[in-house]
Amino acid sequence: MDDQHMNTMVVIRNLLEQEASSEKKECSFFLDIYKKVQIYIETYCQHELVEDLIDIDLDRSKTIVYCSKCETTFS
Repeated sequence: MDDQHMNTMVVIRNLLEQEASSEKKECSFFLDIYKKVQIYIETYCQHELVEDLIDIDLDRSKTIVYCSKCETTFS
């Protein structure tokens, strides 16, 4: 998959996510499209996984794994 194409899909996903999280009544429409775009990204992205530590609070941190290309977080 072309990196530029995947970057476009990530931008679309992020825009839909912002729209779906707004307080509009038609959110379910955007959420449905968002889910389909996310499935597309998860399927076709050539993931480059990164392990990172994030701060939970002042005394604790948590290890996360995410893709540097599509920004998807993995458990």
